[in-house]
Amino acid sequence: MSNLKGILRGGYYNYLYFKKLNKLNINRNQIIILATIAKSGTHYFKFLLSNYINLMSDRDAKPMTPNEVNNFFPNIWHKCYSSNSQSIQSPSKKPMKFIGYFDMPRTHVAYDSRMNGSKILHLYRNPLDYCVSMYFYKYVNNPKFKNKLKSPYEVFEKEFEKYIFPYISYRKQSFSKNNYILRISYEDFIIKTEIIFKIILNWLGVEVDIELLEKAIFSSSKATLKRMEKKEPIHTNRKNLKGSFLRSGKIGEWKNYFSDEQLNNIKKKLLEFNISLDEFIIS
Repeated sequence: MSNLKGILRGGYYNYLYFKKLNKLNINRNQIIILATIAKSGTHYFKFLLSNYINLMSDRDAKPMTPNEVNNFFPNIWHKCYSSNSQSIQSPSKKPMKFIGYFDMPRTHVAYDSRMNGSKILHLYRNPLDYCVSMYFYKYVNNPKFKNKLKSPYEVFEKEFEKYIFPYISYRKQSFSKNNYILRISYEDFIIKTEIIFKIILNWLGVEVDIELLEKAIFSSSKATLKRMEKKEPIHTNRKNLKGSFLRSGKIGEWKNYFSDEQLNNIKKKLLEFNISLDEFIIS
């Protein structure tokens, strides 16, 4: 009986989802879902794509400000599309329509069958540096949670599911015959930004212009964003953060925070889900 209730509930949610899309007069293939593990380059990608699209319409355009970028990407998929907790906002300047799409809502939740038919860009990061970055972002710089956890290892212990279930879900879907999911690691994105951004643009069906790509990378650089951050926050929904939203972003920073025993415990926990650290770039 419980399985039947689950099926009926799922069917009802699917009905509501497609009803919402029909009301907007859009198809699933007009939506690109930016499905990311937190602290895996979500904002960096948003700045890159926003600047690139802006430069497509004006080759001499100035770097996009944080508010302008967030107005390009105003919607959260699991709040605006898959539920009714927030209404869908129209992206400013219709940037997605400029490259042939309606919207690119973002989400940190696991794969959902309602995403079928939409392209999904999945950004992820090695779990060790994820814990370090999340620790400083949430438990050092956010007054609401400050000092509730004392170390990156405690982040692993307390928030492991928030990382592992989304990661597993998109990895599994990427093994299917459908090619609508593109998975990009944070580490590749940082190390090979130009190459990876070309891959993403080609996947989106957007013409690659090397000059504009280089300008977009410069306009989205850490130095550029640091200057902007003095005037307005990078993450406009986290205005209460203390310090900079942009920390080190270094690959392999975890080496300064995990003992050998803690690292072995993490490896064992990952193996319970058939995941090895060998899947990731960790240094």
